[in-house]
Amino acid sequence: MINKSRLEALSDAIIAILMTIMALEIKIPN
Repeated sequence: MINKSRLEALSDAIIAILMTIMALEIKIPN
């Protein structure tokens, strides 16, 4: 079973990656 703290850390990492990708997409003109 996965520890809750580890699951929260993983979700935080995923959110941070998504935020970075969204920021890059906004900065780069199509």
